[in-house]
Amino acid sequence: MFYTYVLKSLKDNKLYTGSSDNLRKRFIEHINNQVLSTKGRGSFSLIYYEACLNKLDALAREKYLKSGRGKKYIKARVKYYLQGLETGACPVPNPPSASGGRLQPPGGGLFGTGRGSAGLERSLGVREIAGSNPVAPMSYSALKRS
Repeated sequence: MFYTYVLKSLKDNKLYTGSSDNLRKRFIEHINNQVLSTKGRGSFSLIYYEACLNKLDALAREKYLKSGRGKKYIKARVKYYLQGLETGACPVPNPPSASGGRLQPPGGGLFGTGRGSAGLERSLGVREIAGSNPVAPMSYSALKRS
């Protein structure tokens, strides 16, 4: 599995987009200032990730998310988190339970077929909310507990 991810610096509130074949290890490297591009930017929260079955797909997605349109997509995708709402909140005006439907993330979901991502989701503390696949923000202390 290959991952494209977005981190938010808790020091300067800037976003960083990257990709890796080992998301847990890469996140720890960011926290420990072992990644040149994020060194000295403080603590991070993992605010978004996507899983791909192919490395080239993950790299292409990373490139897209770093573009102007990609940055807009990410900001829209994690809009409520960036506004400071907790992960458990459901800020949708007509939640799926009220509308009788199922909330679908834009673009067909975060994980494509979803194969192989469930174990990582559990280990990173991601919870399914309202039938979508939101990513729970993760801190280093949460990672150490799992």
